[in-house]
Amino acid sequence: MTDAVTTAELQQQLVTASEQGDLLQAIGLLERLIQAEPKQVGYHEQLGQALRQYCDSEAKQQQLTGLVEQQPYAFTTRLLVARFAEMLGQPEAAFLHYSQAINTAQSLGFWLNDASTAPWCRPFVQHALKVSAQQRIAQGQQWISELQRNYEQQDLARVIKAVRMHTGEIAVQHHDKRQLPSYFYVPDLPVAPQFPREAMPFIDEYEAAAAGIQADLHRVLETQAEFPRFQYQGGEEQLTEGGSWDAFFFYRHGNAFTENLAQCPTTASVLDSLPLCRIPQHSPEVCFSILRPGAHILPHRGVTNLRSVLHLGLDIPTDCALHLPDITEIHWDEGKAFAFDDTYLHEAWNRSDRTRIVLLADIWNPYLTEVERAALTDVMVKLGEFNRAAKAVA
Repeated sequence: MTDAVTTAELQQQLVTASEQGDLLQAIGLLERLIQAEPKQVGYHEQLGQALRQYCDSEAKQQQLTGLVEQQPYAFTTRLLVARFAEMLGQPEAAFLHYSQAINTAQSLGFWLNDASTAPWCRPFVQHALKVSAQQRIAQGQQWISELQRNYEQQDLARVIKAVRMHTGEIAVQHHDKRQLPSYFYVPDLPVAPQFPREAMPFIDEYEAAAAGIQADLHRVLETQAEFPRFQYQGGEEQLTEGGSWDAFFFYRHGNAFTENLAQCPTTASVLDSLPLCRIPQHSPEVCFSILRPGAHILPHRGVTNLRSVLHLGLDIPTDCALHLPDITEIHWDEGKAFAFDDTYLHEAWNRSDRTRIVLLADIWNPYLTEVERAALTDVMVKLGEFNRAAKAVA
């Protein structure tokens, strides 16, 4: 079923549209059929034929643009809309349409290689990938120019290099091969899988507030028996086995959980004093991290080294640990804090019969300057805005 219309009904509508020579209607119907039955090769070939016949004027480009606005999942038609925009001298619009078309197609298993791309479409996809790579570099160069204007003579060498690496203008060069962020890498920072205390001048005052934070936690535990799973928030793939990893969130992807903050006034006040990595719609992530008995958080990596992950022990049984393979094993202590770089492979476990709870918070990498933090915030906001606009549409 597609919008309460059966595939058979769509096929009959397609026959009628074809007989009447209504190519635009046929294109829309074929996109709906592909959404319903994406593996039907014939639909892709028919769509290619219809698009080749249709794309002969600017007016028709506007009509196709209207079609993808109504049917945003129509990745093949969007590919042609992008090509039209490119030919009309609209590189930014073309880049956005190409990116969304590619992301949507690849999320469905198409355009990953020649075998997953209809033969008629291969030159268009190859061109789209080439243009997108070029535009990504141009976009990064534009952002760098804006940073240089906004921050003038400030030292932005690491930030500029990070942007150039992210856009593909230069190759990514990891100073420590064990450190592999899944999204954004800031180069030339000191190597520190676990950050030394002297790099965090706030840590003594933070630990001194532990008793008040524990009191907040105990009030929460008295009034709330169940908590959401950590890994199900925001759609992350499941990361645990043997027991659950739950959370009482204060911030998630930069969004405040105001009721939870109000429920824990001491914790909220202390968090305001920390160098939280505040990037709109990105970070911080802050929570009471609740690891149930028998739980094992499987090995994984974080998305970027511009932040670090700060843990404060609150309720710590024996036989619990954070493990960075081939680097170190860290054991929590109640009232004590440490920070680590989660772009190194890491895992955690609770092999006891009690629940382990820490206050987890994303803070800035201690080795970034204030100017670098501000500049990286600008970059990450721009990246987030573009990625949300170009995200795959199901």
